[in-house]
Amino acid sequence: MIDGKCDLTTAFACNGYFWLDDDARSAVAGTLKYHPETGSSLELLGRLRPLGIGIGIGIGTIELLRGVSSKNEKLTLLNCVPQRRQLQQGFFEIQYFFCEVALVGNFHPEPTLAFRRSGIRFDKLDHWLKSDYVKINPVSGDDIGRGLGITVSAGPQGALECERGGYKVHLNAEYSSKADGYNVALNAFTTLYIEPDAPKDLHWFFDEGRSLRDFAALCFGSPLPLKSVKLLGGQVSIADGITITEVVAAFFIEQTPATPSRASYPLILFRRFELAAPGVLSAWHEKREQFQEVIDLVFLVLYGHHTRPEVGFLLIMQAFEAFDRKVNPGTLTSPEKFKEVYTAMVGAIPQGTPNDLRQKMKAAIQYANEPSLRKRLKLFHERLVSLVGLEAYGFKSSSIESLVQTRNYYTHYPEDLRDKTLSPSFMVRETDRFSMLLVVCLLHEIGVTIDQTQNGLFLHDKFRRFIGDTKAPAGPKTPT
Repeated sequence: MIDGKCDLTTAFACNGYFWLDDDARSAVAGTLKYHPETGSSLELLGRLRPLGIGIGIGIGTIELLRGVSSKNEKLTLLNCVPQRRQLQQGFFEIQYFFCEVALVGNFHPEPTLAFRRSGIRFDKLDHWLKSDYVKINPVSGDDIGRGLGITVSAGPQGALECERGGYKVHLNAEYSSKADGYNVALNAFTTLYIEPDAPKDLHWFFDEGRSLRDFAALCFGSPLPLKSVKLLGGQVSIADGITITEVVAAFFIEQTPATPSRASYPLILFRRFELAAPGVLSAWHEKREQFQEVIDLVFLVLYGHHTRPEVGFLLIMQAFEAFDRKVNPGTLTSPEKFKEVYTAMVGAIPQGTPNDLRQKMKAAIQYANEPSLRKRLKLFHERLVSLVGLEAYGFKSSSIESLVQTRNYYTHYPEDLRDKTLSPSFMVRETDRFSMLLVVCLLHEIGVTIDQTQNGLFLHDKFRRFIGDTKAPAGPKTPT
């Protein structure tokens, strides 16, 4: 695989020949390039079909291209979008494409892109198990300097089943090594394998892979970018008694955090699920869609892509409200009663009111049956107290007003609220606190109790300061 590297963090380029799936005899020379920040691109030195039937910019996306590299790697390129053409002297044309996905391996998948299982790696995956795979064997005093013994562990490390999703998850220890007579390079790592009950297509594996990565990210309370994705087919015979597994590595653009995470200890270890919550993946499969908007907002904050404290604060407040709507869908009054009130209030708008103002007033009244952020925070605080105790994670009822006023100011910028907002440093603090609270609550929704995450929170690089925190937020900043 591209000089032994098949991950999403390493750029590469390879020369080869490429053709449309139904036209292998008209192969065209070209170069496939991949970069973690820009994805896969293809430069073709000529047209994909005979002269006069070339692929132009206006033709549209090519769903599937085949190829083979100069090192005999099989290349499959998906959704190739023409970018531009460049005509060289001698009527020689270079065509440039952006490819959504590049598959590089030892076989060309069928056009259905069905696979039997996949193996993924993401940041911190090795720490989910807390296992040591490489050990140096003790050497007796008489043998010191005569040799060195190294033991490498490999094989199954844990497994869970997702009955709702129809697949099993296996964590395997694997390693790669290289020696040249004087030096040895040894790399041991963990791979998470997804094995469905029946072959699934590429998009299924991508979706479930990202879903499991998101589940792991909640278990770490930290973004976990994908590092590699490989897809496996069947077993094929290459000689008498010798078989190999069909495998391709997938290359695409993967979002990464603005600031790398320092979290190396999970809130809950993988093996804890095997013992205490073997059905957790089924619960996650059921709840993921329900809370996807919340999860996306929390990870957007944890990824650190916002550059201003107030932006992160607004995002986490939005995530909190989205979460609270899902777990507490109640309203201030019944829909029937609210309809009466709404009709009466709309009818009270004076005749002759400008249409723009009328529409704005109707829109404001339309959502008046929802609890306010203040009320949601008060009820949320009460539930936390019942689960954790007074001053749960330092979140006091006296801080609610400052949180509400800060959200209101940075949403509408009313001048009278300017001096009632939190200072930037305390906005950051409350953003981190609510990130932690939402992570803990999302885990609680799939059956992971708060007690099970307590030790992990204490060891978390960002959340530990809220364990045993008895100080309230700063409140309004001092006017200058």
